[in-house]
Amino acid sequence: MAILGTARPPSPGASPAPYVPTWVYARYPGADRRHHVTVSFMVDTGADRTVLSLRKARHLIGGDWEAVCRTSVTLEGLGGAQAYWEVPMRLWFWDVSVRSYVYLESQVLVPFYSEVQDLAERSSERRGREPISLLGRDVFGHMRLEFDLSQPEPVVLR
Repeated sequence: MAILGTARPPSPGASPAPYVPTWVYARYPGADRRHHVTVSFMVDTGADRTVLSLRKARHLIGGDWEAVCRTSVTLEGLGGAQAYWEVPMRLWFWDVSVRSYVYLESQVLVPFYSEVQDLAERSSERRGREPISLLGRDVFGHMRLEFDLSQPEPVVLR
């Protein structure tokens, strides 16, 4: 398996971080199996779980929040505690070694709605930046991460 990614700063003035492009499909009864969002996940070696940005999740789930968001968890991190919904999703990656898509099933975390979170993500979008979603060890822990800024393809998941 060889999934290629890019390196770019997550915010102005920050060091480049590894990003991996993914198609994300929600997996719940009644979900439109063709509807997906394209997400460039930042690979976060410190994240236990994968987190989809609130705005991407709202685009993916639409008005079905009550049907989808039933299980909640609260996680502690450097910034304090935050509440999330656990949502079953399928993450599709382009595998250049076999020239085909491969997927992983995961219980992706979606932040509880907060006006502050929504405003921050809207601000990112207005500046032409995608809101940050994190690829955690629950997903990339099944792979080997190669991150070498001296290479033409600086990010590879194998």
